[in-house]
Amino acid sequence: MTSRVTDSLFSTVPPGASPSYKGLHEPRNETAAQCRGYVESLWERFRAYADEHFARDFASHTHQRFWEMYLGVTLLEAGHAIRAPKPGPDFELTLDGRRIWVEAVAATPGEPGRPDSIRPLDSRAGVARAEYVPQDKIVLRCTSAIAAKFPTQYRQHVEKGIVGPEDLYVVALNHAEAYHYAEMGEPPYILRAVLGLGSHFVTIDRHTGKLTGQGVQYRGSIPKATGSPVETRLFLSSESAPVSAIIGSVTNIGTPVHLGEHRMGQDFRLVHNPFATSALPAGLLTRGEDVRVALRESEFEVSGRNIA
Repeated sequence: MTSRVTDSLFSTVPPGASPSYKGLHEPRNETAAQCRGYVESLWERFRAYADEHFARDFASHTHQRFWEMYLGVTLLEAGHAIRAPKPGPDFELTLDGRRIWVEAVAATPGEPGRPDSIRPLDSRAGVARAEYVPQDKIVLRCTSAIAAKFPTQYRQHVEKGIVGPEDLYVVALNHAEAYHYAEMGEPPYILRAVLGLGSHFVTIDRHTGKLTGQGVQYRGSIPKATGSPVETRLFLSSESAPVSAIIGSVTNIGTPVHLGEHRMGQDFRLVHNPFATSALPAGLLTRGEDVRVALRESEFEVSGRNIA
């Protein structure tokens, strides 16, 4: 494929550049230099698939564009011949004779100062503090990011004839930026956002003090600060049928550096939609976790296995 983009990702520091970009443009320590080197290595492989605005937009939307690039290179490493046609979803590939579209989206902390946004941690040097993890807000940021792609944008692609009625559609959500590059607690946020899963619970016999049961709460919606509910059960509704699966990830620019033996896609969680019109064939990912949902009459069961 002929390269459409030749600009370096770090040629200048334009107005509006993000703090992350500035830290990579002029690394002040060895870790930052390693992070920049890793990003540049991804860019060498991804440049041929980037749109003409990618390099310029990377400066201001650093994590979002990094996620798109990381996802694309991970699909290449999985052995797929990807295309990135514009307009349309981010990536197109063929698997088992089926055309699959993969749309990348990153959850953000939200607009600063808004009641449902997530405030940043105090990052001043020498300051250590503990604070409550705003789990509900993180889930809301995830649902908001997913909603940005499905159903509205998906329908637009269908109406324009880009996505065909027989095509498979996958949303790849990264929520590393929503809450300080961390996955806190169980179940994972991606499962809370599409399956209405809440916190773990146990039941104890008050007379004997013995454990009598345990499980995970069901929360089909989460209230916003205004009190209005936001549904968190996308994959428990037939309206989600056009979506074959969702990929969840918390990878960020520093992950490979901090993990050392990082393998691309190892943190991916591929959640199959039990209501999907077209089931996703095996082989989209070669690393991570494969999550299946089995529907029962009045309940459902979630199971996962490591992808070889």
